[in-house]
Amino acid sequence: MEAPETPERQAIGGEEETTEPAEEAGGAAINEGQAAAPLEERVEQEQGPVPVVEVGDGVLIVYNDEPNLQRTILISPTEHKPESGIIRVNKPLSQALLDAEINDEIEIEAGGGTRVVTVLDIEKGLEPATPEIDAELNEEGGTGEGCRGGG
Repeated sequence: MEAPETPERQAIGGEEETTEPAEEAGGAAINEGQAAAPLEERVEQEQGPVPVVEVGDGVLIVYNDEPNLQRTILISPTEHKPESGIIRVNKPLSQALLDAEINDEIEIEAGGGTRVVTVLDIEKGLEPATPEIDAELNEEGGTGEGCRGGG
């Protein structure tokens, strides 16, 4: 005896194919009149939260005016060694990158002008943030003021 054709069980080209309702497949059924979640929200639910740049992260950037020039910047709570790609959190470059997401375009002050960089990747937690840095940033105003001359 053949099963009746229902949305869950349909004959396709003479072969029977079984589909699961969305609820059973791990999704949520969408009722008539109910809008689907926006794509960004669905992707975030499936892949987890979108990473943002925080203190201690490594950030791969590319200079938009020199696409072959990529740099990895480590945002450090305490160290500042620009020649090694380690930039202290209170410097202008670090301040500009904080809270950025992958593919964000960020304007930075460099060499007496403004350059645009794109965040290509974020590597989380390369250097742990320290509680002392919050107190220090609050004392300095948190904007990196007084840190002119590069970032």
